[in-house]
Amino acid sequence: MADTFVIDDEAAKITNSRKMDILVLLGCQAGAVHPHTDSNLATMFSQRTKAPYVVASDGDTYFSWQSMRTAHDGTILSASYTLTSDANPHGYKVYKNNSTRANSGKAIGTSFLGIGHLIYAAKAAGV
Repeated sequence: MADTFVIDDEAAKITNSRKMDILVLLGCQAGAVHPHTDSNLATMFSQRTKAPYVVASDGDTYFSWQSMRTAHDGTILSASYTLTSDANPHGYKVYKNNSTRANSGKAIGTSFLGIGHLIYAAKAAGV
């Protein structure tokens, strides 16, 4: 967690003017609150970008293949995978864009069958 202060300094420089529907941070601990700053990377992105929603895990993130179909040449035709966060009971949280105050995020679950289901749950949470 010592690197959090470096991240804080760099995050203060974020001024992204690109419009996006949602920002998903798939790194470990991106939604974990640092005890010295009462903040996290997801909160900083929600305050400094134009994404209406930021999704992050408050624990370690795992990616596991469920199934995959390939062509004879090895090209992936379809794939099914699961995104899992080990931070029970919170797991993944969604943060609403907010430029003025801290945002603790709303828990949306610990395991999702692909990025599409994670995004759907984040938008459905109605933060």
